[in-house]
Amino acid sequence: MPKLLPKGIMGERSSGRSSDFSRLGGRTTTKVVTTCPQCDTLTFSYAIVEIGLVEGDELIFKARAERNSAIPFESFRLKVGKEGITGWVAATGEPLLLPDVSQDPRYIQITDSVFRSELAVPIKTKEKVIGVLNVQSEQLNAFDESDLTVMHSTFAAH
Repeated sequence: MPKLLPKGIMGERSSGRSSDFSRLGGRTTTKVVTTCPQCDTLTFSYAIVEIGLVEGDELIFKARAERNSAIPFESFRLKVGKEGITGWVAATGEPLLLPDVSQDPRYIQITDSVFRSELAVPIKTKEKVIGVLNVQSEQLNAFDESDLTVMHSTFAAH
């Protein structure tokens, strides 16, 4: 059973537009615009895409695109190395592919939406982790090694 994020850990609401939803080929996609020098615009067909940035011992999420959600995004914080999948990725600098989040005790449910698989990759400059890109899906086994390879090679420092 996934852990729920404790009340009071949510922060301010994000007023900026961090994503664009569009219909391509009959599929709903999430477009995330980054300032990554290796990429222009990335388009994912995942239920949620979010970016957390490392500030001290916390991973702070200030941007999220969630398909079919009318609820305004609220910023939240996780302790690096102590809370959640993304906290683990921020601490270790290693990507993590979870075909079934219910099988991993590190998983924390942040929203009321039910997600079943997750892929989290570190965002690095040289060897320093500066953040985490996290994608989730309502489907089991939604991600594979090719997703991991593309996302990791895009966001890891070279």
